Amino acid sequence: NKLYLSFNNNVNNITDLDWIYDKKNLDKYINNLNTINTQKTYYTIIITLISYDIDHNKANKKSVLDYWIDLSKKNRKERAEDQDFSTKKEDNIITIELYDTLLLKLKEAKELQPLLLFSILKLYPYRNEVSTFILSNGKNMDTDKNYLVINGTNMKFIRNVYKTANLYGAKTDIITDKPLKKLIKQYITEMNIKNNDYLFTFKNEPITNMKTTALLQQYSNKYIKEKLSTTIIFKSVINDWIK
Repeated sequence: NKLYLSFNNNVNNITDLDWIYDKKNLDKYINNLNTINTQKTYYTIIITLISYDIDHNKANKKSVLDYWIDLSKKNRKERAEDQDFSTKKEDNIITIELYDTLLLKLKEAKELQPLLLFSILKLYPYRNEVSTFILSNGKNMDTDKNYLVINGTNMKFIRNVYKTANLYGAKTDIITDKPLKKLIKQYITEMNIKNNDYLFTFKNEPITNMKTTALLQQYSNKYIKEKLSTTIIFKSVINDWIK
């Protein structure tokens, strides 16, 4: 939102992503930022938004995405050469290989609930609302809850409640990843999840935001000695995209 408002005051709807393709103004804005670390943040935002537009709106913008990825790589090189950057671990991010190791160990240990949580977070940049989904057949849904809707082989996440919902409104993500769909089916069957049940629970109660963080950290620390949060997972996935 800050990036959008900083140089684009003429477009009324931030969800109209045409503004993200204004390379001239974006370049000018980022080049005027004070530090290369701040620039890195905005490169990540731009890449995320364009990737979303390509994946969900079928935008033909691969060349634009590559342009920003190249700039992000140059920025990463500059930061690596900076003495301050080279002497500290960046944001506690982990490699995608280590993340995949976590998924494998969870699968081997048959830890289905954390396995599904971490699998969703690898593909979707959700925050702690990831644990609040309710299984639904698509009928009689409330506008103040989040849902996993399944109709036959079709699956989608609907988020009505998340950090920036007041700005962006309800969000729908169609699930196309076959391994994730298979895992969801397995999870629902083995955990005996019924229509209108919460997907994730702790002691038969819905998982709170605070408990979500605790669970993610508990299992990631147990299997790979890293305490992961939704923020760290998001940054780690993005970092792998722009390597």
